[in-house]
Amino acid sequence: MPEAIKLTKSNRMRSPAEVMDKIIHKLNKESGSPPFLIVSSVRQMNGPYVMPTLWYNYFFKDSAEEYSYLYDGRFNTASEVKGVYKESLNVVAIIDRAPDKMNRKVVSLRDILPLDLAYDTSVLPYDPANGMEFEAVLNMALKKEDKNSVVYVSAHDTTDVTPEPDVPVNERDVVKGMYLYKSSRKHKSDARILASGRSLLPALKIAECIENKFGVCFEVWSCPSYTMISREINKKYAENIVNNRSCFSSTHIHECLKEEVPTIALTHYNSLVCEQVSKYFRKGFVALGKVGGKEQSTWADNEITVRCIYHLIKNNLISNSDFILSGYESPGSFD
Repeated sequence: MPEAIKLTKSNRMRSPAEVMDKIIHKLNKESGSPPFLIVSSVRQMNGPYVMPTLWYNYFFKDSAEEYSYLYDGRFNTASEVKGVYKESLNVVAIIDRAPDKMNRKVVSLRDILPLDLAYDTSVLPYDPANGMEFEAVLNMALKKEDKNSVVYVSAHDTTDVTPEPDVPVNERDVVKGMYLYKSSRKHKSDARILASGRSLLPALKIAECIENKFGVCFEVWSCPSYTMISREINKKYAENIVNNRSCFSSTHIHECLKEEVPTIALTHYNSLVCEQVSKYFRKGFVALGKVGGKEQSTWADNEITVRCIYHLIKNNLISNSDFILSGYESPGSFD
């Protein structure tokens, strides 16, 4: 088993799934037994589960040995995830990969999983935005001593490359659930955006769009795991009740967010995923995510942008007259 994973600089900002291919290929050559279980929670609507084409080309073309590391995931609950983990020997993390673009008849069950995983404290779920975060989570999984807990990583597959963060990133902050990605142009930001996984790149573009149009300066925080942030808040909240206090000073989110400004939390999953951290904010918080039904939910960039602007209007950072006079037009899709 490798002691640590180290990506090249060119791969740090690529998508987790793209980086995963390189990691697995390298580990196959070095040790022949990658300590990660690769699964797919992608299925055809009312039909059998299917593997993304890219997986088929990579895992099935070389050798039968590589096939043993691929599991056709047929789960949509935390208990089923743990069941697969317990059946697997020498596995430190489960990596769930689904393609970014899918046929209409193919839907992803990963919209359901995050809500269930959030309530099972033996599962450590992460939704990395790029290879850098993916690397940090896998290195944590390799060093993890608690064999009863399972690291679950959602690896999205896209050709988009995220820009480099404004400040150096500590792996500890990634594992704890959040870190500063884009600092404000001002000494003190007017507002902030929290974003996880595939929503990070749209968040950066939404922040830039609103800054250029209305002069509202944002700081953007990447949140690889809203659930890990929420669990620490819940633990501190319980301690406060017992000790009759109302302070979150020892939590990671408190160390990160020094100022109380209007906050928008984004996710490509259901908005309830990022709603988990709402109890930390006393005012000016909104959680935005996918809209629509469980199977047909979509990420609507234009609607999310407008809802962000509406939240800023409610918090008096943009006036109604400025919005009308700006002649704001939809920036189109950010995907």
